[in-house]
Amino acid sequence: MAYAADRPGDNEHDASDELSPDFELVAQLLADGRSDAEAASAVGRSAKFVQRARASNPCLVARVRELKAQRTTQAAAALGSLVEEAVEALGRGLEAKSPSVQLRAAAMILDRYRDLWVAFETAALIRDLQRDVDELRRRVGGAVRPPAMRDALSDPC
Repeated sequence: MAYAADRPGDNEHDASDELSPDFELVAQLLADGRSDAEAASAVGRSAKFVQRARASNPCLVARVRELKAQRTTQAAAALGSLVEEAVEALGRGLEAKSPSVQLRAAAMILDRYRDLWVAFETAALIRDLQRDVDELRRRVGGAVRPPAMRDALSDPC
């Protein structure tokens, strides 16, 4: 059961239970960057309530992680929709009358291109390393992932 109040005996819960409305609100607020005290106050509880819940309720932790991932995806999509306009603005900077504006625009374009290239190269290297690790695991009989990685990849709820 989810925490019903800040009283002894209310800390038992089943990780497979869905979050109570209070916990869902706490998860939303924590994912928004609010403090434990602010999230607790919104549901009429103490900050200790949220601290205990974060330490003992894997479903709450997973929900906060899920909500943060959703927000990150939404922000990335919003930024992505502006990329074409931003690139056009940089291109207009290259056509400015002032040579210093042109140079700043050119430097920014080159810097961003380098950053993008490095990110793509890094991602390719990581994919190659993951492929190598997977192949080595296959060769040694499917060795188990380290506990930290196993925990990070599993869904506690």
